[in-house]
Amino acid sequence: MRYINSVLALLLAIALPLAAQERKQRPMTVQDLLRIRNITEAVIAPDGLHVAYVISEPDLKKGKYDSDLWLVPVETSESTKKGGDRSRRLTNGPGRDDTPRWAPDSKSVAFLSDRSGKVQVWRIPIAGGEAVRVTDAAGPIKDFHFSPDGKSIAYLMTEPETAVEKKNKKEKRDVIIADRDFKYMHLHVIDLATGKSRPLTKGPEDVTHFSWSPDSTRIVFSARPTPAFQDYHRTDIHVLDVKTGNHSPLVQRPGIDINPKWSPDGKHIAFITSDGQDSWLAETGFAVIAADGKEKPRFLTRKFNGTISYLAADSYCWATNSTGLLAAADVRVARQVITVSLGEEKDANVGEFSRPENLYSHISVKGDGIACIVEGPEFTKEVHFGIPGVEAPRRLTNSNPQVEGLQLSPPEVIRWKSKDGLEIEGLLVKPNGYETGKRYPLLTYAHGGPASQFALGFSLYPFVHPQASRYPVQVFAGLGYAVFCPNPRGSAAYGEKFRQAAYKDWGGGPFDDIMTGIDKLIADGIADPDRLGMMGWSYGGYMTAWAISQTDRFKAASAGAGVCNLESMYGTTDISPFLEQYFAGPPWKNRELYAKNSAMTFAGRIKTPTLIQHGEKDERVPVSQSQELYQALKRNGVPAELVIYPGQGHNPQDLHMQADVLQRNADWFKRWLK
Repeated sequence: MRYINSVLALLLAIALPLAAQERKQRPMTVQDLLRIRNITEAVIAPDGLHVAYVISEPDLKKGKYDSDLWLVPVETSESTKKGGDRSRRLTNGPGRDDTPRWAPDSKSVAFLSDRSGKVQVWRIPIAGGEAVRVTDAAGPIKDFHFSPDGKSIAYLMTEPETAVEKKNKKEKRDVIIADRDFKYMHLHVIDLATGKSRPLTKGPEDVTHFSWSPDSTRIVFSARPTPAFQDYHRTDIHVLDVKTGNHSPLVQRPGIDINPKWSPDGKHIAFITSDGQDSWLAETGFAVIAADGKEKPRFLTRKFNGTISYLAADSYCWATNSTGLLAAADVRVARQVITVSLGEEKDANVGEFSRPENLYSHISVKGDGIACIVEGPEFTKEVHFGIPGVEAPRRLTNSNPQVEGLQLSPPEVIRWKSKDGLEIEGLLVKPNGYETGKRYPLLTYAHGGPASQFALGFSLYPFVHPQASRYPVQVFAGLGYAVFCPNPRGSAAYGEKFRQAAYKDWGGGPFDDIMTGIDKLIADGIADPDRLGMMGWSYGGYMTAWAISQTDRFKAASAGAGVCNLESMYGTTDISPFLEQYFAGPPWKNRELYAKNSAMTFAGRIKTPTLIQHGEKDERVPVSQSQELYQALKRNGVPAELVIYPGQGHNPQDLHMQADVLQRNADWFKRWLK
């Protein structure tokens, strides 16, 4: 009851209008974090004059986010404090309005909205007027694109329920059979003049991404055999004739071949690939193939020591002149704009356009100009525009002016040597008002993955909403903690060799990397060795459970959605092949290795008071993992709390649940460390 009341009070505080902005900066609170509006998508118009973007903000009554379309002219002044921000809202309704797609004539923007119940395509003129629904699809639409000639829209739609399925559900006979009865994503096309739509794909193939040919006659798409998450590693590329619906494979091989995009001159198709490697440990990169399929794919980024995500649909685009690609790629603790030429085996080039202390995403181009979303250590995601070699990226929007009134502690990059001499990198957020020579309680934050990384952004975590960060780093800094965010071996953005260093070893090497980093901060006189805390979600939850099973140096811990028993995890997760590839096969072939890397094997050693948080409907890391850890701690008399979030998956989406996660973590460490 205490937490229900505290969360309600928290949400009421957020709901109240902001008072006049403080003249003096003050520490950030959880309430401030939950107020932040998040820019999630941005795309420049074909005529290059405007950028359409999406702002997501909390709906406190519904416990979820509202998203709306906004528009900003490219010629906007950066002096937003003096009224230079000329952005304006295009839509203003409850629910979601997102996924902006410009009509070829730049006079209107189409978007996805659930305002009619199901997610459909709507269209709104930028000069003013009401949005008009374009599609009336039977199932929810996931993505769509105008044909280059503006006559059609192709869209991805999830198969709707059949009459039999509806009847079974009504009669309570809708049983679930594993690995059967999938709902596939298929391509459809609608003629904008007649309003008639028709399917382009069917059967057992799940379409993930697609792109029109410049002449509007063909579509290239990637598909996997089922919608199961693990089948992202079985995607292939196909080319489809829009008139007939006939399609044939263009790239068909093991591993990831996904997110194809047709070049503006029609000659080539680029895509993201693991280059024939069927492995979760392989780095993905860019390849190109002739659109006629008369040559083998050419891998373009073999020597690139960074990470190009295959899950970020808007992470890259073609240069207007078709000579290469522009992409947002993770490079150590930054996400930078890189250029990739079409020459075989070329190094991707990190140009001077992007600054290494910021994170760039949602790249789109018109002529020589680049529009993108930029996030920095001291500012939230904002729309920027620039011209490489001519104009550095300048801010077009100012979506969270209230942040200027908050005292923030920007992260610092630190490096150290692990036990075996390997150089490790990470971020350190010092407490507000840090004084040299004074020791502070240190919270070590372990990231997910293992192939993820901390980076120099406002949330420190790429692609994560500030409200969903789970561990409020800047709030902790305002409360007097130092926060340590290491990128141990196995992390992404440091090259394939570094990523594969966690093979057969989730615990040992990465744990040594983290602990030697903590020892450095103690030796530097920053961390108080008697007030150490550990926290993390997913693989970060695994590392937290592992750390407290290996040492009693931590005085408090918070493990979120973490793995504690690799063998039982294998039998319950939706990505069991992921574990097979990290641990050289299933547990019945390598039981000793699975046990050696499981915190439950050493659970009798744990003495650290531990908060455990988990979503009830988590399929990635089932809630039984947290239940196992809790039972062990309870049996051994270790102070512990298990908090299960009803209806939530691997990452809680409900705003009320996110508020609870954040506040509960802040309270837990206050209880045990301060």
